Formats: sequence, structure tokens, C-alpha cells
Amino acid sequence: MSLFAGSSFAASLAGFQAPEHGAVARHYVAARQDGNSSDNTIDMFIDSQYSGEDSASYAASVVNACPDMTVLALQCTAGPSYLEDGACGSNAEVFTVTHAPDMYSISIITETRTMGVDVTATAHESCAIAATAATCSADAYAEAEGTRTGSSAVTTITGSAFTDRIYPVTITGGAEMLASPTGTCENTAPALSVRNIAWCLAGAVGIAGFLAV
Repeated sequence: MSLFAGSSFAASLAGFQAPEHGAVARHYVAARQDGNSSDNTIDMFIDSQYSGEDSASYAASVVNACPDMTVLALQCTAGPSYLEDGACGSNAEVFTVTHAPDMYSISIITETRTMGVDVTATAHESCAIAATAATCSADAYAEAEGTRTGSSAVTTITGSAFTDRIYPVTITGGAEMLASPTGTCENTAPALSVRNIAWCLAGAVGIAGFLAV
């Protein structure tokens, strides 16, 4: 089954998957405990399908630092050559992520027009981060022509699949807030409304990928 089944666009997320080498631009992040304050980099678990030779690079600025969690603005700064222009780099979309050493949460809303029909897709992912593994759950649904359908999945990432998803992330702003976290943070990231972009949800969970037309 595909996302758009028939002319009525009765959506099914069973086929709503990111292609192996498709133009997917969005990545999601959770910070681990590790960091290097001397060069403003932190090691972060990022549930991305790009690793090894296909690895991506990331930078983030601190939006708010709280005693139990931190809000980051994350951007993919470099990625595999097959990604579309604008997926990574200085003009790439910036996403707000709320995280703690043992969890993260993010919600995304994206809108597009496909085959003459307006489609809205919403996704939420959260991961429980441990020292050697991450358990991630994701929910996604799509709405088109008054029809809404969704799907969910849970997976545990261990071994090399886990370590391959740990990236050094450069903190480009707000690093001083990490030394004295006194803010007030919500426990989920705000939803973003982004038009005409390509994105992927949950490289390991793999339940949703969407390419805007």
C-alpha cells in the first residue's frame, strides 16, 4: 500500500518510507552526556540513516538550557552527495529539538501539494537514550481530502548501529548557557510547519519518509 491509494488519496503510511538514496533532508537528534567544552563540540546521538561513507555533519546552537533538558536549533551542515540541494549546508532547514541526556522529543508538520491535492503529514519521534543503546518510538499520520491515517513503530538500536549514530556536533552559539542551565523548557519540541521540503523521520524506526513535490 502507498501513501496515496487511488484518486481519493486515502492515505496509508504502510508505504510512507524514505527511499534508500532518496532526497531526504531532515535528521533528528538527542544529546548524550559526552561533551568537549574546550572546542564547543558535543557528542550527539542522531537517528539518521546516513553513516559511514554516507555520513552527515551537524551544527547546533543552544536556544535554552534548563536543569533537566536543553533546547537546540539543529542544522545538517554537510551530507551525502545524492541529497538534493539545500538539504544540508548553510541554507538547510533548522530544527528545534528538546533533549536530555536520556531522551529527546521532536514533532514535525510538513505540507505539500501532490497530484493536485493538499497533503499534511505530521510526525513525532522520541528516544530513550542509554550508554550503549537507544529505544526509539515514532508516530506519523497523513491527511488528504478529509482522510486521515497513521502508523507507529518502536525499535531498539544497539551495537554498531548505535555507535554509528553518534556524531560530534559543533555548538555555534549559546554554549555559555550550558555552564549554568537555569531556563524553563517544555518537554517536547514545538511543531514546525515547513513547506516544499524533503525530510525523513527516524532512520532506524523508518516508518515515515516524505518528498514534497
